[in-house]
Amino acid sequence: MEAWPLEADVSDFAQAQALGREVLERWGQVDVLVNNAGVAQPKGLLDIGEQEWDRTIAINLKGVFNWCKSVAPAMMARGAGRIVNISSVSANSGAGPGAVSKFAYCAAKAGVLGLTRGLARELAPHVTVNAICPGLIHPDLTHEMIAAQGEAITRPIPLARLGTPEDIAEVVAFLATVTPCFMTGEAIDVDGGQWIN
Repeated sequence: MEAWPLEADVSDFAQAQALGREVLERWGQVDVLVNNAGVAQPKGLLDIGEQEWDRTIAINLKGVFNWCKSVAPAMMARGAGRIVNISSVSANSGAGPGAVSKFAYCAAKAGVLGLTRGLARELAPHVTVNAICPGLIHPDLTHEMIAAQGEAITRPIPLARLGTPEDIAEVVAFLATVTPCFMTGEAIDVDGGQWIN
């Protein structure tokens, strides 16, 4: 298996278009697109500035649009493809008092769910589009906040632990490869049961 690392600003439409063309020229097709780029935004409404709001939306929401726009036409022309968008449980619940990110992040991730559902209908029946909503995951991004809260952070989680990047990767792999796939437009919570509804 060959990996080809490419670097780009996901919020830049022109870069997404150019790199999408490069990938298609090199490999001829894109089977799976996983939109996983994101940025935290810890400021609330009273503290955030316009540029911080714009950056949060540009990376967390516009970036998903940019890359869907870049590769979905080739998927549609081929008649097959899978898109997996990473949203957040915060898209549905809002940000709790101890959350790493506040309302701007929640708004962007809620937008990802709307985009997912809209594209699921628009790109069907050939391309499936689903979303994953991680709960509290323990990557470097949240390490300091988790350490400060100690055991109190896992108390509301029925599975009594924080999620790992591997927990999310397993669900991505399922959505990317399960055959047959009779699922599209879905948002799957991967949160250890914290937001059971």
